[in-house]
Amino acid sequence: MPNNEQRAIRLVMAYEEHRTGKTPDNDAARHIVWDIKSVDRLIEVKSRSAQGISFVILHGNIYKKLTAKQRQKFYLYYVKLGRKPTLTIVKPKVLFSNLKEDLKYLLPASVISRQPKEVLAG
Repeated sequence: MPNNEQRAIRLVMAYEEHRTGKTPDNDAARHIVWDIKSVDRLIEVKSRSAQGISFVILHGNIYKKLTAKQRQKFYLYYVKLGRKPTLTIVKPKVLFSNLKEDLKYLLPASVISRQPKEVLAG
């Protein structure tokens, strides 16, 4: 898990503990559909550094993996990192009514970063 994602999860964990008064479960390492299980929410955490985004990718066809009851409690928490991080909460009804299915082949940035580097003449 990249540092930005770890930081975002820590921030959301703190937010949820403050909101509910109870410590949420960090399920990110378990690789289930959500990252955090709070008292009344199943939370997927996405984060970006200070620059903007044009879309957020949710992997693994979440709609089919969640039961109807779980979908009612599934929230997307988007953390924009920076000196003053901000949190945007996307509620289940908004999330599932706006999902667009798109088949893509994704090459993880980690694969690219492990490849040999060449110095280019500039």
